[in-house]
Amino acid sequence: MKELKDSWEASAEAKRSQVYINDPIDPESCSVAAAQSFRGEDSEFRARDKLQKEQMRRWIQEKIAEKAHLTDKERKADLTYANFVSTMDDILRASHEEESAMRRKILRETANANREV
Repeated sequence: MKELKDSWEASAEAKRSQVYINDPIDPESCSVAAAQSFRGEDSEFRARDKLQKEQMRRWIQEKIAEKAHLTDKERKADLTYANFVSTMDDILRASHEEESAMRRKILRETANANREV
């Protein structure tokens, strides 16, 4: 039990004697502005915030590029489909014209055959 208590006290002493990033404030040698620095303060906030903003900017640019690529791909697919539909329409129109011409020819031949009889 004594060993456990000694290890706790050693740990507490180590924390008390720990050197912090910011030096302690000496009110005699500094002004009121020195109160802006405290132990436990996040002194790396600006650098981390800058990195996070750069990362967000990269992610947004990647998303914009990805969306533009998908939009372009979809536009090309739509254009391909429109060309397919147009080609099918041309084939169908030609087929109807050919059928119509064949019916007129058959009607003329039937009419000529009826006149001869």
